[in-house]
Amino acid sequence: MIIRPKVYLFALIGSITIIALLWKRKRLYADEYVMQMDNREEMPDPKVPDDLKPDEKVQPRSEGTGALYHRLYRVDVDQPQVDLLTLMQQIKSDPNAFTPIELARFEKTKGDPDRFEIGDEYYIHITGPWDGPVRVLNQIPTAFTFITLTGHLEAGEIHFRLLPHPAINQAFRFEIESWARSADKIVELFYEANIAKTAQTGMWTGFCEQVVIKSGGEMIGNIEIITQRAPYEEGESQHEGD
Repeated sequence: MIIRPKVYLFALIGSITIIALLWKRKRLYADEYVMQMDNREEMPDPKVPDDLKPDEKVQPRSEGTGALYHRLYRVDVDQPQVDLLTLMQQIKSDPNAFTPIELARFEKTKGDPDRFEIGDEYYIHITGPWDGPVRVLNQIPTAFTFITLTGHLEAGEIHFRLLPHPAINQAFRFEIESWARSADKIVELFYEANIAKTAQTGMWTGFCEQVVIKSGGEMIGNIEIITQRAPYEEGESQHEGD
């Protein structure tokens, strides 16, 4: 693949814009734990096969570039004023209400605008040089999964779920969990330099913060971010989905 200097310049300008916008955002209370894994067997099993490709638009992990990243964003909330089903329905109905508007905007491009169903597609307009088309891969009343489509800056999937808190009554846990690789060498460069990853962190921690606010509850502790990085050997597909 030939990488032209103009492409690098466009990516650099877009990345500087993202960093400037993140600088303006107030500091979120978040704790991040970063782990370099020797191999992906040490990671939790992804729920989607590496090479899942139901049609030509899907961009699975097997078509990505570079290392595999597993990222988990988690926030616990006490005394919410809405139940989990209602809160998840709000997320599905209007993801823009939970997304930092200066970083991204969801546009539904396929499916009934008044429903949220498997097969629906969204085009995520991301500030900077890359965008993020996705498809609803599966969904239940308190969770759903997006898989990346051609043109997304990553190759993989991301899961959103609401769960009862494992230890505290009247509390819940919200998680965003992804398994992904960079879409190409340019994205990999900016991701490994922590530019694209910083923007990603800002977007999803901002999403977690809005979940807390719209639940009417109180955050327990800080937002927790767990990042695991492992080498990915081309052609491997040993993890099968449920």
